Amino acid sequence: MKDKSTADKPTAEKPITEKIRSYSLTQRLSMILLVITTSVWAGSLGCIYWGMQKTANNIFDKSLAETAHALLSTTLSTLNGKVPEHTAIEKIQGEHYDQIVFQIWHGDGQLIYRSVGVTTKPLVQQSSFGWINMHGKTYRSYSAWDSTHTIQVQIAQVWAIREDIQKDMLLFLILVSAVFLPLLFWLIIRIIRSNLSAVYSISQNLEKQSIEHLSPIHPVVPKEIEPLVSSLNT
Repeated sequence: MKDKSTADKPTAEKPITEKIRSYSLTQRLSMILLVITTSVWAGSLGCIYWGMQKTANNIFDKSLAETAHALLSTTLSTLNGKVPEHTAIEKIQGEHYDQIVFQIWHGDGQLIYRSVGVTTKPLVQQSSFGWINMHGKTYRSYSAWDSTHTIQVQIAQVWAIREDIQKDMLLFLILVSAVFLPLLFWLIIRIIRSNLSAVYSISQNLEKQSIEHLSPIHPVVPKEIEPLVSSLNT
């Protein structure tokens, strides 16, 4: 028969050792920096593409306006104050004849000159820059009068030309990213691993030592983990 006092005495439980939660500092830092770098890179590419697109459109608009004023000056010097009885039609017709079209009007409403494939109706109604649709295509238009408001040039350039150039710019930026982003990722990971080598060195030194015979370690460490190493050495 068991002693009552012995039966009532609680038995000692074995201590439960909690598993240390750990993670890879290299992987975490690498992932964070890669995500940030990719986001910043994508935002930068968007800003660069938007700036290049805006600059290209401004250059095209200026070129279109200069072409219109050149046509206006040529027409004034050719007419020499006389108005032709019939409308002259551009005779040159090539592969790119419809990329830039124009009309030249007299102030009394007479069409003096027009490109191939252009109707006898005015291309544009407003002054300066605008947009028109012709033959199922979108055109960027521009119109200008001479100083006496006698001769008007209406000119239009197909928008697809600008779209093709913008696509080429976007493709170039994507190719640059495809080349340099992996290199940048590799450099980030390499730099992180190089700077965390001191932490790996401490870990390896501790693993090689016995818990009963710990000896001080003297690695070159960052200031952030210097208190930890000092505590281990005391």
